[in-house]
Amino acid sequence: MNLRPTVNARPSNAVALLAFGLLVASTTQAQTTRTLSGSWRHASSSAEAAQRQRAIEASTEALPFFVRSRARERLAERTQPPSEIRLALDRGRIEMSASGRTLSLEVGGPAIEVEGEGGRGRVQASRGPRGELIISMRGTGGRRTTTYWLSEDGRELVLDVEIAAERLPAPIRYRLTYRRT
Repeated sequence: MNLRPTVNARPSNAVALLAFGLLVASTTQAQTTRTLSGSWRHASSSAEAAQRQRAIEASTEALPFFVRSRARERLAERTQPPSEIRLALDRGRIEMSASGRTLSLEVGGPAIEVEGEGGRGRVQASRGPRGELIISMRGTGGRRTTTYWLSEDGRELVLDVEIAAERLPAPIRYRLTYRRT
């Protein structure tokens, strides 16, 4: 009689261990997919590209005709999304890599000086009201704000971008989508 409970206990222990293992694995996977950290590849779509182009056209519509075409070309170049982004969040710091450049910022910390193809500016990282990451860059004559947030399932990184410049009558707003690699 004592063997029966022991025999029954082994399968239930194995089932319990299996269930626990699956729970731990799914929790670890959920935590991995619920973080901005990771490598992301641009999930380009014609609709997204068209929306970005419409935003550029709308923002430059009021510019003089001879300036408008060149402004649209330059903005199309400057808003071209990098094919890959790598983000690493660790203890209140964010390290971002894209297009061969890396930037390290303290989230909620002071702005730092940077220099790039577009000139010099100050960059700062903060958190939004729903935990999204906000990177703000201010330079001579303009600013760029990019808000990074995850899709519901954590598989997509969404970037909402706003560019405002003294020379532009209206800001440019567009969205980019990246998938975890």
